[in-house]
Amino acid sequence: MELTKHVTQDDMTLYSGPGNIHSDIDVARRTGLEAPIAQGMMTLAFASELMTKVCGAEWLARGEIAVKFTKPVLHGDVVTVSAVEGADGYDVKAVNRSGELVMMGTARLR
Repeated sequence: MELTKHVTQDDMTLYSGPGNIHSDIDVARRTGLEAPIAQGMMTLAFASELMTKVCGAEWLARGEIAVKFTKPVLHGDVVTVSAVEGADGYDVKAVNRSGELVMMGTARLR
């Protein structure tokens, strides 16, 4: 199953608040970034939304997810999160519009 999200700067600022590397280009550049980056937790929230669609309300009560972020998500990115059922739960991953892996991990009901 998949879920696709378009990441906007407005969403990033709403999620993270003003004046940080996620919402302010000057702050991002002072830390060595070329542009603001979305919080990893925002991409993780997309995965949790997908798992709620897969498992229903049970996910909210018993869901467990562990991920590794592999590449920053930028304003304007289209992120597709997928979940594939495996032996011990689900393999989850997120890719950007170029097909580059931005997050990977596992999810399961405990």
